[in-house]
Amino acid sequence: MYMAYGWPQVIPLETGSCPSSQRVVYLKLAGRLLPVVSPSHLELWSSSQQRVRLGKYMRDEKSVRDE
Repeated sequence: MYMAYGWPQVIPLETGSCPSSQRVVYLKLAGRLLPVVSPSHLELWSSSQQRVRLGKYMRDEKSVRDE
């Protein structure tokens, strides 16, 4: 049986340049990886006990506006 204890963990996501970037479009645990997709950026996190950002890709303002 699993007993959770302690404070919930928070992933410090990047804030984008546009207000719509606060919305997370896709978040799914895939094995030991946690991809996070929003309109302005993409982040890849490890899903182990110590969450570590493995990579990120930020879109420029023009490409977000054009979409």
